[in-house]
Amino acid sequence: MNRYLVTFWKGANNEEGSFKDIECLISDTVRKKLLTEPPKFINVIVDDGEEMILVTENINCMKQLYGKESLVC
Repeated sequence: MNRYLVTFWKGANNEEGSFKDIECLISDTVRKKLLTEPPKFINVIVDDGEEMILVTENINCMKQLYGKESLVC
């Protein structure tokens, strides 16, 4: 598992919504799938172990975080 900052679109449609940033853990298996044949959804770990499911089409930016790196994508 590696730490990432993910910026994604959250909204009812393409016109109403906004970009949101989350810091999360993504497994190496999911990361490899994103590079080869992205699935429609991925699951990530946020906060204290809570699972969150993201639609891959809505992901705008993913940045791996190292140490105390800045949370800006």
